[in-house]
Amino acid sequence: MTDITGIALVAVVILTVFTACTEPDNGIASFFEPIIGKWKTADLASSTLVFNANETCTETGTIHSGYATKNGDWDATGNTITRTWSDDSVSVLTYTFNSDDSEMKITASPDGVTVTYARQ
Repeated sequence: MTDITGIALVAVVILTVFTACTEPDNGIASFFEPIIGKWKTADLASSTLVFNANETCTETGTIHSGYATKNGDWDATGNTITRTWSDDSVSVLTYTFNSDDSEMKITASPDGVTVTYARQ
């Protein structure tokens, strides 16, 4: 009986070690990620960005007195957000937050235009 208990204990330890050593998830779908949420600008070309915890995103903005909406997926590494839209186009942004994460400055690549968004 002690042999079976010993073997079972060794098996549990091995499974625990291999489970704990799996590669970390590089996704950003974390409730605590400051990017997640709804962001809006108040400038003439108003834009609303929504970054969801399931790594989907939406951008709605005014274009020639109308609204255009894009849907896609997003991922973040360091201070870079990569968005892949439903039409397979890709946009790469760098971002910074103010001290309380209530504002996010986003700079689009390659044109370098920076826009400030407020958390909604």
